[in-house]
Amino acid sequence: MPQQPYRRPAPAGRRPPPRKKRRKKAKWPVYLIIVLVLFLVALLVSRLAAPNVEEAPSSAVPSLPVSSVPAASSTPPLGLYDEAGTPMLLNATHPLPEGYDPELANVGYGNGREQTMEVRAAAAFNAMKEAAQADGITLTPFSCYRSHQHQVSNYNASIERYVEQGYSRQKATELTQQYYAVPGTSEHEAGFAVDIDSIEESFENTPAFAWLQQNCTEYGFILRYAKTTEAITGIAYEPWHYRYVGANHAKAITTAGITLEEYVEGKG
Repeated sequence: MPQQPYRRPAPAGRRPPPRKKRRKKAKWPVYLIIVLVLFLVALLVSRLAAPNVEEAPSSAVPSLPVSSVPAASSTPPLGLYDEAGTPMLLNATHPLPEGYDPELANVGYGNGREQTMEVRAAAAFNAMKEAAQADGITLTPFSCYRSHQHQVSNYNASIERYVEQGYSRQKATELTQQYYAVPGTSEHEAGFAVDIDSIEESFENTPAFAWLQQNCTEYGFILRYAKTTEAITGIAYEPWHYRYVGANHAKAITTAGITLEEYVEGKG
C-alpha cells in the first residue's frame, strides 16, 4: 500500500482554506463559428438554386436590314427663318404658277392701307421690323402684297404717265417695265416682296437702308434689285425692294454676291 504524503494537521479550531474553483471557459467563439458556417452554407445553396442566366448569343438578336436603318443626315436642321425648298424665281420669263393664291398675314400700316405678305414672309418681316425698332430704326412696309388686278392697275397707270410726258406707248411700256414687273410675274403678287419706307432711290442714304444691309439676311431677305444687275434681273436698281427667300438662301446669295436668277439657275 503506497505511503500517503504527510499532511500537516491543521491547527485546532481552524478550517482548512477552501479550494479555488476552476473558471469555465466561454463558449461564444464556438457559437460564432457555427453561425458563420451556417451562413456560408445557406449562401452557397441559394446560388446553386438560382437559375443560370446566360447572355443571348448574337445570332438570337434580330437585326434590321441595312436599308431600313435611317442614315444620319448631313444637312443641319432648319433655322427659324430658313426655307427647305429653292426660292420661287419670278421674272419676265418665270411667271407665277397657275392658280397661285398665297396665304396672307398683316405686316403693318403703310402707304395709306394695311399691308400684308405671304404668311412665312410676314412672320420674318415682323421679326425684322421689331429687331430694327430695338436699334432705333423704323421699317415701314410701303408696298407689299398686290393682287393681280392691283398689279395690272399700277402697271397700266405707269404706262399712261409716260405717254402723257410725250413718250410713245412702246417706249412708255419699256420704261414702265424697268420698275414694274409684267402682271403675273411680280414678286408682289406672290406676297414675297416688301418695298420699305418709300420708292425713292434716296432711300439708300438712310439709316434704315444701312441697317438692312447688315441684318436683312438673318431674317431671310435680300436686296432683290441691286446696282449693275439690271441686265440679269430685267429691273432697275431699287434700294427699297426686299425679297423673302429664307435666311439660309439669303446668306448664300449675299455672300456669293449674285442675283436670285443666278442662284436658282445654279441649283438647277
